[in-house]
Amino acid sequence: ALGIGLYTTGRAGLTIDNTGIPITYCLGAGFVLDTAVATDELFNYRLNVGWEDSIADGTHFFKKGNANRVYASNTFGLGVFMNRYIRLWTGPQLDIGCQFRKISENTDDTFPPFGVLYKIKSTNYAMFFLGFGAVLGLNVNPVELFTISIEVGVNTAFGFGKHHENEQKILVGNANPGFTIFPMLPNRDYAEKAFGRIEGFSRLSFMFRVGDTYTQTAL
Repeated sequence: ALGIGLYTTGRAGLTIDNTGIPITYCLGAGFVLDTAVATDELFNYRLNVGWEDSIADGTHFFKKGNANRVYASNTFGLGVFMNRYIRLWTGPQLDIGCQFRKISENTDDTFPPFGVLYKIKSTNYAMFFLGFGAVLGLNVNPVELFTISIEVGVNTAFGFGKHHENEQKILVGNANPGFTIFPMLPNRDYAEKAFGRIEGFSRLSFMFRVGDTYTQTAL
């Protein structure tokens, strides 16, 4: 018995890192596999493999330079209530993945009468994470081979990895006539950094079932 398909997901939570405790949001999608979608089996294993776009509060989704996540989420479910049309289940969840970001930003500040200070700041990191959580799921089986599944849960995670920041400043000074360029020494930060987070999430999955139908076990 097997259910395979696609899912979409959303998250919101708090991340604890060296910048403070920002509120973060995620939207994403991926592939889902489940070993017991509609059967009367007591246990099921669900695998979600996906990608998410991660942003801080006040920014916008799917913009160049946003953080990205790729991960595998392993859920070990226990059936709570089952009949021909629904399966209610719950269980623990184990996540493993990587969050990464690469962005370059250009800004300028005017300092009359001295000139303009141009700044080029780049950020590049890849941080691996391990997460633990709990899930409550409901599978709805409206027809013989198709299932709609809804999940809600809470997940905590700890991550670490290399974090690179580089800032280059150039002062273009006013001169009479013309201008003068004053390059400044770059400010570089290469370090191993860590973060922790707690998030609430939901998932909506659409699965086709293979050899997975409800057959009530005889007493």
